[in-house]
Amino acid sequence: MSILSFPERGEGGDARYRGNCSPKVYEWLLKQARPRRLLDPVMGSGTSLDVALRSGIQAAGADLSTSPYHQALKARLERAGAQVHLGVDATRADLAGLFGPADLVVAHPAYGTQLVYSDDPRDMSQLGDDEVFYEALQALLVNMREATSVGGHYALIIGDTRKQGRYHSYQAEAIARLPRRELQCVRIKEQHHVASGRRDYGKLRWGLTLHEYLLVWQRQGQLYALLRDVSRQDAARSANTWKTIVRRALATLGGRSDLETLYTEVSRGAPDRVQANPNFKAKVRQTLQLLPDCVAEARGVWALAA
Repeated sequence: MSILSFPERGEGGDARYRGNCSPKVYEWLLKQARPRRLLDPVMGSGTSLDVALRSGIQAAGADLSTSPYHQALKARLERAGAQVHLGVDATRADLAGLFGPADLVVAHPAYGTQLVYSDDPRDMSQLGDDEVFYEALQALLVNMREATSVGGHYALIIGDTRKQGRYHSYQAEAIARLPRRELQCVRIKEQHHVASGRRDYGKLRWGLTLHEYLLVWQRQGQLYALLRDVSRQDAARSANTWKTIVRRALATLGGRSDLETLYTEVSRGAPDRVQANPNFKAKVRQTLQLLPDCVAEARGVWALAA
């Protein structure tokens, strides 16, 4: 089944919660992955946890929100046997340390700015449609992968969007930022009964986007191996940010380097950027300070956090 289409929503979660996903999608995913334990780090109305618990699968979940709605949801899910934490920024939190490993980690994050869930600047619905969001999406996926037991699966439900005449393919970005060898499948998820389908947008040349994607990866190996694979895939991409350039250079050098060696690797890996910036060494140092997954081990020595 390459197209998932469930006109009837099914049982679980809260149908009134904007952007919620059909429980039947999670039922299909559980049937294929056959996990013993599910983790959803952006659980929303708790649909994935409800489906897992009903299927006799251990369930854990988190959400950035600490609203009264989510406090009540947390209490309900914990009474049913789930492990739940609120106030968790899934793009930065140590999910593996917080919850322990799971053999299925799945997320249906906020994307674009169609639905803004809160005024918290960490909320992914606040991040817009460009590189800042893509960096957060990659951080979320890396954290999810680290919380997945080796051999287990991690999965993303996400759509594409068009805004001010520009098309944003979030699923393509997600695939490009993870190892190709870990990708297991891409399924098209048809959306039913969505608010956008009832609105008049005038004349649209390409029509409305009324689908999302379900992307599934299987974890193989450790974080450094992932970063090395991604760095090789990214080598030909011309639109690299300094964060990507510096992180890639560190990964290529085994995850640890002194500054002079790092400058040399950055010059080799991104000669156009270096040539365009005569103060590139200062830019590299500044970028190291901004990268949440980089630490200064000693004066002038930087490493990717384990």
